[in-house]
Amino acid sequence: MLNGRSRQHSMRFWSLLLLGMLLICPVRTNLADAPPAGSEEGLATFYLPVIMHNCRVPWRWDAASPVLTANPAPGLATSPVGVIDRSGTLHVFWGRSEWSQSGAFIYHAALTTSGWTAPEPIRPTLGVSYSPALPLVDPDGTIHLLWLNKLTSSGPVRLLHSAYNGSSWSDEEAVFSYPTSASQPSGALQVDRDGTLYAIVQYNHYDSVLYQARKGAGGWQARLVPDTSLADIDMWALGDRDGGVRRFVSRYEGGDYRGYYSYWLDAAFRVTDAPFSPAPHGRAGDLDDDANLHVYWTESVPVPGGVGDGVFNACFGRDLRQLTPPQLLTARMAVTPPAVSAADDSGRWSLAWRLAESGQVEIAVWRGCQLQVIELAPLQGTPSATPIQAMLSRTPNRWCGLWDLGYDRYAVRCADVTLP
Repeated sequence: MLNGRSRQHSMRFWSLLLLGMLLICPVRTNLADAPPAGSEEGLATFYLPVIMHNCRVPWRWDAASPVLTANPAPGLATSPVGVIDRSGTLHVFWGRSEWSQSGAFIYHAALTTSGWTAPEPIRPTLGVSYSPALPLVDPDGTIHLLWLNKLTSSGPVRLLHSAYNGSSWSDEEAVFSYPTSASQPSGALQVDRDGTLYAIVQYNHYDSVLYQARKGAGGWQARLVPDTSLADIDMWALGDRDGGVRRFVSRYEGGDYRGYYSYWLDAAFRVTDAPFSPAPHGRAGDLDDDANLHVYWTESVPVPGGVGDGVFNACFGRDLRQLTPPQLLTARMAVTPPAVSAADDSGRWSLAWRLAESGQVEIAVWRGCQLQVIELAPLQGTPSATPIQAMLSRTPNRWCGLWDLGYDRYAVRCADVTLP
């Protein structure tokens, strides 16, 4: 039993502890039904005593990195892509235009402690190589890259793959080939939980055509993911860690866009054309490592002085049960589209956007469908700088952003990420 004086000291101790937590654990919440951005309530700020995911060590940002000047310059309508390897090194890749002359390759530069390495072609491919897809780091630390290659001006157009072990690139292999240059296939890499590498291949031939390619001992084998429906307007084709393909399409019906979902696994449909909302039209969708679906988009919202673009997000569990309703992430300031996203292999997913007026960058990070933090990045530049890509890794815990400064110059900013 505590006597009166002991009880008084105990109460004073807990009061001081509570006050300390109130001071160091601010929580910022942006609500879907927030008042207009011009009002004082546009961004609700609460101070709660026990919100452990906000009692965290701030991210430790690297010093500003040297600007990367891409030489030779990327082709028209193409942008570099990047990835963080297991040592924390950032690698950037780019290609020339599909209209380049023979001898145009995919180039690679890495950011080291002494600056950017000299750009070098990853493979001396025949024809013209261009449009690299987002790289992937597998559980062994190998970097995998897909890109397009055109042998002649009339075709065929091939989707090629090569792997980087930290010192050299493997011989390129053809993942998919289209006989003419009338269509440009696109590819996305995924590795399942057994370590098998997949590529989702999509091209347009009147409607979207979808293949899944699997890397085996004998090379790549592609099989058609059959169409189940009428012509689609937009499509997300997302690979999950089970080796499946989640297909979301929009169709214009009854004066509006409606969404539908199908799931293809082990050469068979497990779900076929189930209604899904919101429709993909005008939105983007990503899967995190646990197959939660993150949907995001920009639309006009009230901001001081008028209207501007705001960033919205909604999240669905792997069973497509909606776990968070659409929420406005940017309640006070307009943003400069587009927003860019990234996922790691631990169930975390991030979204970054640029504030139009200040030029600063905000980064939101979720674990599953739970928003963990919104971080302000110390990146300021010219108002015309455009976000290209976000990168997030678990081993090591790093976040990097890649921005286009114009005239074939690119800015990078990275941080050591501390999250629950």
